[in-house]
Amino acid sequence: APIDAPVDQIFIEAIGAVDSLGYFRTGELHKESSVTIYARKVGDQKVTVRIGPPTDEEATTQSEVRIRIGNLGNLVESQAIYDRIIETL
Repeated sequence: APIDAPVDQIFIEAIGAVDSLGYFRTGELHKESSVTIYARKVGDQKVTVRIGPPTDEEATTQSEVRIRIGNLGNLVESQAIYDRIIETL
């Protein structure tokens, strides 16, 4: 989903969201234009939050956040993380 904030600011808020929701953060991968946060949840499911530039070249002030929980994804939990990021921005 697009968010009207720079990648660095979203990264800081995403770390807080992941930590406050009780996920165990296992690592981060910083690339030139994107950041990926890795975490685990109870049941040892992988949680991935990727923050990067928008795929739409016309949206220059936005960043894009992609959240995946488990292998197939979990919409409810992903939405909870996204909502927490939006609240703190």
